[in-house]
Amino acid sequence: MSKKWRIFFKVLYYFLTFSLGVFIAIVLPNANRDAVTYEFLDNYIENGEYVKAIDLLGGLYNKNEIIKENIDENNGELIVFEMNSFLEQTIENETNEDVEEKETKRIINASYVCIIRGLERSWFESKDKNESKILINEDKKIDILQVDLDENGELDSIATLINSNYICFSIDESKFPEGANSIKLIRADGTSHFELKNLKLDFDSDFFKKTQTFIEKYNLFNEDNKFSKEEDLELESIFNQINKEDANYQKSGTYSLKEINDEAVRKSIIFVIIYFVWVYILGDCLVGKRYIFRFFKFLFKKIKNKIKPEEKNEPLALGNNFYSSVTFEITNCEELESDIIVSYEHETNKDYNFKCIITKKDNFKKKERIHGGTYKL
Repeated sequence: MSKKWRIFFKVLYYFLTFSLGVFIAIVLPNANRDAVTYEFLDNYIENGEYVKAIDLLGGLYNKNEIIKENIDENNGELIVFEMNSFLEQTIENETNEDVEEKETKRIINASYVCIIRGLERSWFESKDKNESKILINEDKKIDILQVDLDENGELDSIATLINSNYICFSIDESKFPEGANSIKLIRADGTSHFELKNLKLDFDSDFFKKTQTFIEKYNLFNEDNKFSKEEDLELESIFNQINKEDANYQKSGTYSLKEINDEAVRKSIIFVIIYFVWVYILGDCLVGKRYIFRFFKFLFKKIKNKIKPEEKNEPLALGNNFYSSVTFEITNCEELESDIIVSYEHETNKDYNFKCIITKKDNFKKKERIHGGTYKL
């Protein structure tokens, strides 16, 4: 491949990957925010911080629970809050051809948000027909199955029981205008887990009366699925008046909004950093000069040399077809009076064995011409 083509592919690769990285950095915090919100919701409910959990669900709410009741001997609880919660409502519109078109609209309405805590996942899962549900006033059903674990086309599990131990649902005025006098939880096998009666959960309490105007204005302003600046200010003014009359009446975002945003941004930063590191590593291998590979190769050699076992130095093997001039000298010989004879044996050729007489008159020093090779004394 020519140098021009290599440069072209390198520019193209880094342009596409860095553009994607910038896009991810922009959209990822919002995407992470939903996942982080669910993590916070699970933690709050598991730790008994129910007000903070309700605060994450949106709308206005009364921070004082209406019901907090033990439902079994295993620390199971039913907790109920008054709330203005959001609801997806389906509206049927007739076109000019008298054909009905369905439109989904998000409204806010008076509701009781209920948390049932201390449940086990196995109670609400079944290989056969799953009967799990909640009955309001003994005959009106609230569906609680949301997950198809075995992917057979039928819902067979509850999302919040997969990673936690609670069920959360709402009793909406739009669906239950008469309120709720009893709540009954049915397990997967059709047996009753618990039933509470005489609850008297109507929509005539002080909270619902004071927030009625907010509900009406919100739904009116939301006809076009957006709010103007003036509409936002009016809704804010209505809430401030409600909160001034009773500080227990609060709106979503009072507690954990900043922590959730910070955690979502932190996770996004970590992901984006990892993404760009891998972009550079892959780019260096595919279209770069492979500096990373060279570095690891260099590092491997350095480490290998450090931990390489020390090799025993073998004597250098030399041929015998040459002569060397060798000087023999006896040291520390002040007390010697006689001559000295030293004898050397060639390691491979006995014909090269020799003896050398070193005399005192030569100061115990003598030079000899001998065959090359390795000798031992």
